[in-house]
Amino acid sequence: MKVTCILCDQTHEIDSRTFKAKRLRNKPIKMYLCEECDHRIAVNTVHRINSGKFDFHKPYKKNVYRFSPAEVMCLSKQSHILE
Repeated sequence: MKVTCILCDQTHEIDSRTFKAKRLRNKPIKMYLCEECDHRIAVNTVHRINSGKFDFHKPYKKNVYRFSPAEVMCLSKQSHILE
C-alpha cells in the first residue's frame, strides 16, 4: 500500500496487512506520518514538556513525561534529525 507522509510529502510503501494500513483504509481521515517525522515530533514534544513552559489542559500524572537529559540526548542521537 502506498502512503504519503503529511509533513514531508514523501511516498512510502507499507505492508497492506499491517494494522496501520487497515486503519488508513477504513478511516481515510487518519493521517500517516513517516517514522522520521513521527520521531522528530516525539523528541520535540519531550523537549517542550521538559522546558516547563508547556501547559497541559488535561490533567496528567507528574513525572510521566519527564525524561532525564541523558534520555533526551539518546532520543535525539537515534534520529540524527536534531542538532
